[in-house]
Amino acid sequence: MGTEDRQKLMNSLQVHRVPSGKRFAATATLQGLIQAGGFGPYQLAVITANAIANSVLGHGLSLTANALLTKSIAVFAGPIGWVLSALWGTKLIAGPAYRVIMPCILQVAVIRQAALARERAARKKNRILRLILGLILVLLIAFIVLFESLH
Repeated sequence: MGTEDRQKLMNSLQVHRVPSGKRFAATATLQGLIQAGGFGPYQLAVITANAIANSVLGHGLSLTANALLTKSIAVFAGPIGWVLSALWGTKLIAGPAYRVIMPCILQVAVIRQAALARERAARKKNRILRLILGLILVLLIAFIVLFESLH
């Protein structure tokens, strides 16, 4: 989609605060509008696609093509689309510093995983200590009861 077409689309959707030159921001805005619009964006897309097909081909789209169109919009506006947009945005934001940012991100992930492993080990150690203390307490109570029954 060209810059003029994108601007026309954003104006028709009454979206005026999209940073120019940031396609991922426009894409994220469009995804948010599709999710917020409920059934309306799907209906508008099918009507528009059928009108274009009718003027170009002389007949509308088939039921399968309409279903494929709505499924594609759902994927674009759903979690898969958000993940792809986030990856795209991350790549655009990182730009030339990609060689620096990615090792930093990986290093933070390694540090975080090490901290989580230490926490898990400490919890496991505490669990074992509680089990041992519980067993000692049960044996002590059993010994006291046995000692009292003998006297």
